[in-house]
This record gives sequence, C-alpha cells and structure tokens, in this order.
Amino acid sequence: MTALPARVLTEAADRLLALRAAPDDLARQSEARAWVEAHPDHRRAWGLAERAWVAAGDALDRPLPRAVNRNRGRRIAAALAACLALAFALPEVRVRLAADAVTPAGAGRTLALDDGSTVALAGDSALAVDLDGAARRLRLLRGAAYFEVAPDAARPFTVAAGAVTVTVRGTGFAVGRGDAVTTVAVAHGRVEVRAEGETAVLDPGERLEIGETGRRLSAVDPADVALWRADRLAVRDAPLGEVLDAIARRHGGGYLIGGDLRARRVTGVFDLSDPERALVALLATQRLVPRRIVGNLWRAAEK
Repeated sequence: MTALPARVLTEAADRLLALRAAPDDLARQSEARAWVEAHPDHRRAWGLAERAWVAAGDALDRPLPRAVNRNRGRRIAAALAACLALAFALPEVRVRLAADAVTPAGAGRTLALDDGSTVALAGDSALAVDLDGAARRLRLLRGAAYFEVAPDAARPFTVAAGAVTVTVRGTGFAVGRGDAVTTVAVAHGRVEVRAEGETAVLDPGERLEIGETGRRLSAVDPADVALWRADRLAVRDAPLGEVLDAIARRHGGGYLIGGDLRARRVTGVFDLSDPERALVALLATQRLVPRRIVGNLWRAAEK
C-alpha cells in the first residue's frame, strides 16, 4: 500500500477538527462526507484521523467539566499528531534507506560531489546520488535543493523529483518537491524539464510549477532562486503551500492547513530566520493568523 500524501493527511485532520468543533453543523457534515467519498486516499486518511480521536481516550466522547475543557484541544491535537507521525514512519524509513544525504528540519548542508558540482540541500530534505562514467543521476526524495553543476558534455546531469526529471550539462538551478507541486527555477544556464510525457526548456529567470492541476510558467529574479540559502524566501504569485513547506523545512513544525488554502497564490518576501514570524506574515496575506494547537503543531484561524 502506498504512503498517503501529507496534504491529504493534513486536510483530513483539519476537516475532522472543524467537524468536532461544530458537530451539529449540517453543511460541514455534508462537506466532510463528500470529501471522504471523493477518493480512496481520503477514506484512508479519514480513518487514521478518527483512530487518533480514539487514541485520545474516552474523554473525547463525553462532556468535560469547564476547567478540563481548556485542555481538550491539546489532547486532541496531540492524538492527531501521533497519528500523523505513525503514518509517516514507514515512508521515512524508506527515504533514509534510499538517500545518500538527509538533513533535519532547520539544518541544511552543502554537498561537494565528485564531479565538481555542488548541492545546497535545504532542511528536512533528502537526496540520492549516483555518479558514474556515463551519467550523473540524482534523486530529490524530499524537500528542496539548489544545484550548481560542473560542465561535462559527456555526462548529462539529471535530477528526478518524483515524476519530474530535470536535465542539464552546466548550470545553476533549484528544485523543490512538495506534496502537490514540484517547482524548477533557473538562476543561470538552461535546463530541460520532463514530466508526464511533456518537455519544457527553461532559461535563466524562468520558473515552472508542475502539479495536479497542470503546469504554470512564471518569471523569477535569478538572484531570488533558492533564496532560502540566505534564510529568506521571495515569491511572486506562488502557492501558499510552497511557502509553508519552506517554513516547515526551516522550523520543523506541523501545519494542519487544508488543500484549498495551500493552493491560494501569494506574493512577498519572508524571513525564514524567524519561522514563526514568517508564518504570521504568510497567513496575514489571507487575513488569517496562526494558532498553536500543541508544541509545534499549528492551524490557521480567522483574525
């Protein structure tokens, strides 16, 4: 059985929390039911979220005294966080077995490859490297990376991120692999991007998003490509989820934020050296504020 995408798990948790907060809301019940029935992955994710409620104990199913009610959300969120951690346990083991380099959240690193190329690996990222006399093949298993490729006409340099493959011979470019969107941005040189039978050639200052809803080509200042290396992130009309992923790689937090909100477009410059402040600034673009559920687990709320 394949691992569930993180966005599906977080949306299931988000919908369950909303429904439990207003159990008599018929509209929410109908929306939740429609979402669960829309895809087999939704049903699996919903089952995991519901089991997290059961794991929180009988206290979830009976009224609590007012003094205890204050901590109800914390216990609920802790159970959901435990559920999500279990859901990610096996995929994490697979990533670590396949990777040659893994970084924890908040701690990127720079790799010097044998061919003279360098890779700046963001926090909470994983990379597999396979260099031989005929080709240079890398796989971004998770997260984001910036590649400065040493020229070698005889050995193409390819980076695979899921179903997306980038091929170059000598250039500087960034790849970000999210749950719903993979992005490629070019600082200098030229790259060829292939995905689902289609090919695109990107020049400096071009950025390509490839996701479930299709492709989106946009302009980017070459100086802003992989700006996360300087603990900043500059985006123009980018998915909110992309910024959220960058904050998570720097912060290590969890975010119960649904797919609809993650798909909204944002523009701005965010300071990743202060991830909580960056999260506040990001959600402010949507007239929302972050609310800490427990520990490093957050959700978006109306102001």
